[in-house]
Amino acid sequence: YEVVGVFMKSWDVTDETGICSYDKDIADFVNSCSHLGIRYKEVNFVQDYWHQVFSPFINGYAQGITPNPDIACNKIIKFNALRRYCRENLGINNFATGHYARLSTSPNGQVKLMQAADQSKDQTYFLANVDRVSSYVKDFIDEYCISNWKYFEIGSQKISLEDWTSKDRDKKRSNDYPSRQLLSMGICFIGKRNFKKFINQYIEDQKYDVITVDGQYLGKHSSVFLTTIGERARIGGMSRRWYVVSKDSNRKAAGIHHPALYTCNFCVRNVNWISRNVELQISSMKELTCHLRIRHLAPLGNANKAPCKVKLQCNGILEVTTRQPLFAVTPGQFAVFYLQNECLGGGQVVLPDKLL
Repeated sequence: YEVVGVFMKSWDVTDETGICSYDKDIADFVNSCSHLGIRYKEVNFVQDYWHQVFSPFINGYAQGITPNPDIACNKIIKFNALRRYCRENLGINNFATGHYARLSTSPNGQVKLMQAADQSKDQTYFLANVDRVSSYVKDFIDEYCISNWKYFEIGSQKISLEDWTSKDRDKKRSNDYPSRQLLSMGICFIGKRNFKKFINQYIEDQKYDVITVDGQYLGKHSSVFLTTIGERARIGGMSRRWYVVSKDSNRKAAGIHHPALYTCNFCVRNVNWISRNVELQISSMKELTCHLRIRHLAPLGNANKAPCKVKLQCNGILEVTTRQPLFAVTPGQFAVFYLQNECLGGGQVVLPDKLL
């Protein structure tokens, strides 16, 4: 195969005053492509990212929910706009990324999204909202065995973090290691900056009434405005620790280990099923027993003990009931469903029952 390297620019660094790694990133990219002897292309999706990912992210925070921009970026930009650009402008049909995940096929030809071999780095949570994986490999099903065609190449490998520490970085910069890049984690446009200071550049700071779940009024505070569910509310003058349990017109707080911080019931909307078999099952049977993640790398539990039951409501929303109470189920975040190592799909958390 002829391999082409593509560098996607999604953030306009000229508008930022914080630390920017763009120049180093593009230099590493060019250096790596030159080392491999392949042609390369830089593409600009700054406007797409701003309007379709970042603006909804900011609007969500302003409305009191906690969106996940990385999940939105994978669905809208990387596996949609970028792949379409590569096909239409560069003549590229096969699309590979550096996500920690695996693809496999069942005996009936169904493509499955599987957790990475190194589950401590698994990124299937961030891929659960991408349109069905089979749509990206359908052109090759007849000619190739999908299990041998690794679109997520590093998902089958185990890479030790000690190989990538800053201490060893310079030593490993040789002909075999042309790039200085470390492992990529976290929200891409935030980088190493303080999250709340960054968001405050785009959302006006506001003060809200803060009330405990028991009805005690704690005053007006701005410190909880960007605080997510389950996060500590740093309220001045309070010796006791308080944690955000609900964000509405009156921000509600609860003490640590308070039952209101936990729930066994919540809903999921706008569900994207990667597994066609599971989609057909829940459409006909109206329910599913499976594993669940409500945040990246959260433990799935014992493979023989499915921790949740999912029921399909008439309005298309899923009602989720877990065997054990979950901490800080947060509106706006994603719930992702699994059967052992297979990622089935997921959707956005709404209306969690906080037992208030």
